[in-house]
Parts: sequence; structure tokens; C-alpha cells
Amino acid sequence: MDNKIACTTGGYVNCDLDRVLLGLATAGFRYVELGVTPSAKRRISPEQMDAAAIRDFQAKLAHYALTPVSVSGHSDLAQPTGVEHFKTRIDFAVALGVTIINTGTGHTVSPADEARFFAQMTETVIPYAAARGVKIALETHGGLTGTAEDCWQTLQKLDSAWVGINYDPANVLYYRGVRPEMDLHKIAPHVIHFHLKDQRGGQNVDDFPALGEGDIDFAVLVDELKQVNYTGPFSIELETKDSGDPATEDEIRRNCRQFTEKLIR
Repeated sequence: MDNKIACTTGGYVNCDLDRVLLGLATAGFRYVELGVTPSAKRRISPEQMDAAAIRDFQAKLAHYALTPVSVSGHSDLAQPTGVEHFKTRIDFAVALGVTIINTGTGHTVSPADEARFFAQMTETVIPYAAARGVKIALETHGGLTGTAEDCWQTLQKLDSAWVGINYDPANVLYYRGVRPEMDLHKIAPHVIHFHLKDQRGGQNVDDFPALGEGDIDFAVLVDELKQVNYTGPFSIELETKDSGDPATEDEIRRNCRQFTEKLIR
């Protein structure tokens, strides 16, 4: 497989964006998934970036020899404000030449929420993204995308070539207690982005260790993706707690990159 291996900009507690990018470069990454999810802790704020700021940001990425392959712009797409946030993140992706944006569906906890999500996706979000050449990757994140079957049902209702799945095996295990090794094949042809994230302990256990230290058999998952000629990126997502030392974070990411290279080559 000749897929791009990326890493998210998450982790590195108490470090600024420059230290994160330096860490990824030090760990040997050439590609990055940019986290711009609306939150108080985000390091990148598209709402505050004009054209000059975008150019400065591109120069920063170039300085660290990092190329963005995706944008993580999780927004609550069941709410109008979430849609507006997401449109801003689509524009940010376009400005950087990125063609995949990841998101969850939002807080779809009631039939009314679900109806709003599908209406806003169909009427606003998908046309906005399609007009700009950006594909939306719905992440397995519980709710309407908890398992492969849920993802399939959601994609059927949306009925758009501009929407695919960002499969996160750890989330499938955490939110639903479903083994991703038994689940992925049901949706593999529609996966356009893949999160490499491990988990141990099963459903509702907040334990996401480094790759290879958890319960997930990634070799099985990669084989499933090979069967459907998956060409999208593999993005390593590490939800490490405060390691106490950025150099330790660098080493964890280096080990995960090497683990991934052996896995997919």
C-alpha cells in the first residue's frame, strides 16, 4: 500500500502549535491532520485567520516540511451554528489545498436532532463542500455513525458521492463495544480516511494507548482495506494524557509511525 501516513496535531499538553509541528517533524512525519475542531483548547482557529494569516500558516507547515492531508473540523451539524462553524473549516481546507474534512454528525440524541442533521447536510453542508471540491468524512463516533451498519444507513440517506467515512476502530470499540475487526468490512468500500487509534478495556473505558499496546488487531483492519484498494491516508490519533515531557511525546509518535510503516508496507 502506498498510502500517506499522517499524525493529528492533538496531544502535547501545554505545548504551542510550533512545538507540536516540531514534534511531528522530529518523529519523522511528512504529513499532518490539522485539528481545528471548535473548542477552547484548539491551537488553530480558522475564524481568526485572514488570507495573510493563511499564508503565514502555510509557511510554518513548509518550515517543518509537513503537508496537510486532512482537516479535523468536528462540528455539531445538527445545529445551525455548527453548520456555520463547519463551513468556515471547509473554506480553511480549501485554502490549504486539502480535499478531506473529518467530522462527527453532532448531538443527534433525538429524532428531531437526526432530522435536522439530515436536512442541513442535504440542503447546505454537502452542496457547500461539493462546490469547493472537498469530501466530508463522517467519523465513527457513536450515534448515527457508531458502527459500520450505522454508517451505511447514514450514507444511504445522504446519498452523495461527497460523503464517506473516517473509520476510527477505537471509537467503534469505545462507544459501542463492537470489535472493529468484525465490523470494518461492512463499510470498507466507503472509507475515505482512516484513524489509527488503539483502545483497551472495551466499551466506555477511557484508555487509548500507543499503537500496538491496546486490544485492536490492526493487521486485520489493514488487510480489509487492502481488499477494497483503499488509497486514503492513515492518520495516527493519539489521545495521550500529559506525558510530562514533549520529547517523550515525540518518541511515542516515532514508534507509532514505525509501527504503521511496518503494518501497511
